[in-house]
Amino acid sequence: MLRESDHLFRIGGDEFVIVADGADHDSALHLTEKIRQGVASKNLVPGQQMTISLGLAVLDDEDTIDTWLARADEALYNAKNAGRNQVHSERDVSRADAPR
Repeated sequence: MLRESDHLFRIGGDEFVIVADGADHDSALHLTEKIRQGVASKNLVPGQQMTISLGLAVLDDEDTIDTWLARADEALYNAKNAGRNQVHSERDVSRADAPR
């Protein structure tokens, strides 16, 4: 599901990072949703439904690797806390924290 220009890294335990070079937020969101649906639709382990939760953050010019990964991690945990098998982005985090 990844493009040749994308890179997949394991950063620890069951957490991975996909660097989708040149992708804007919308294309990265499309990619992560495609991956989520692909995993959910596969019978990877017979008799066991497999799902994944994904957090999305776009690397900004002022970011360090740590600030970028922190935003992605926060989005990931929001997806898990919202019931798993979901994609959440940093934009979802921003909206959730905004005054109402």
